[in-house]
Amino acid sequence: MEFNLYRVTQPGGNILERDLIQAIGFAHVRDNVDAINISAGNDHSDDGNGGCARRSQPCKVQEAAGKAVKDGIPVIAAAGNSDQYSSVCCPSLNSHTISVGGFVPKCGFKPDFVSSAQDSQVRPPHAIWDLEDGDCPPICSGKDCYPGVDASCKNNREIVNWSGNVDPVWNKPDILAPCAYPNGGSVLWGTSWSAPFITAWVVETMIGVRDRGKEPPAYVFRQALENTAKKLDSGEELLLDEWDALRYVHSELDLPRPNKGSKERFDAGSGVQF
Repeated sequence: MEFNLYRVTQPGGNILERDLIQAIGFAHVRDNVDAINISAGNDHSDDGNGGCARRSQPCKVQEAAGKAVKDGIPVIAAAGNSDQYSSVCCPSLNSHTISVGGFVPKCGFKPDFVSSAQDSQVRPPHAIWDLEDGDCPPICSGKDCYPGVDASCKNNREIVNWSGNVDPVWNKPDILAPCAYPNGGSVLWGTSWSAPFITAWVVETMIGVRDRGKEPPAYVFRQALENTAKKLDSGEELLLDEWDALRYVHSELDLPRPNKGSKERFDAGSGVQF
């Protein structure tokens, strides 16, 4: 597996349309990658382009992402954060792009739940606990790290909507993923951290399908998410169900449906670039 990195952020944090277009073009045409993750976006305020969110005036960033998908490269893009944008930014607005918003996976571990008195002060060894920010809940790492014997990590995991999500546009974002990133004693928040979760699923699924002699079309990944995602309890937002989505892809490509209980693993050493 090979990673290509493209920097589009200007000093001061601005992201210009031309830089996004160039980065997408490099990935698509020059480097011919297998998947594109875009943990960035543009509302075009710095370029004077107010037509970005109008279907009659598709912007060049959306067009660049659309061309990559048309040529068989899945594009996964962060939807944007409310402290930067009011609604979904580009290229996440493109109808063929997988647009990713954020959710918060809270760790609900409480000492009351443990099996013995000596464990009462034990915290889950793989959970991410932010000890410096009093407003931040303990973040679940998803590693099934609950120390007791009578309950599972899943039973103590609570998934809640993230208040930093932007307003939806045209049924975008398509999917939500964890938006917290631990950074020393604090946690960074944003859909820039959410998009790579979905990209990882796309790439791993792509590797497995190719290992079975098939070439997956770019659109099948978004269709899989669209048709298998589960609703968040607090609203209409959709969460990845990785196994149902994987089964959907296999079904669309006439491959045997994978068994969730199996120990089947994909070879991550395959020559995939993104």
